[in-house]
Amino acid sequence: MDIFEKSEEIFENIRKIKPVVHNISNIVTANDCANITLAFGGSPTMAEHPDEVEDITSVCSGFVINMGNIGEPLVEAMLRAGKRSNVLGHPVILDPVGAGAAKKRNDVLFKLL
Repeated sequence: MDIFEKSEEIFENIRKIKPVVHNISNIVTANDCANITLAFGGSPTMAEHPDEVEDITSVCSGFVINMGNIGEPLVEAMLRAGKRSNVLGHPVILDPVGAGAAKKRNDVLFKLL
């Protein structure tokens, strides 16, 4: 099976399953992240309150972290949702926006990893 056939199979599975994907993003990219998820056949949720992310993550199929905003409540939400995703065996994608630009950002990145 070549890469194109494999890609078709992957996208067909996404369309069948219609996975809910939890995204914690930033104000600049949140709309793009939601639209990309929709374009591939998934359903996005953008929950970011630390007290709800574990519940939301539990009903999702995957988790995307975008480090464009590293305010403390968001970092706490990212950590809680990431840990819950790991327990559930859900895939986690980390977009390390700005990695290397500042010590604080690097500290957050290493905490998330």
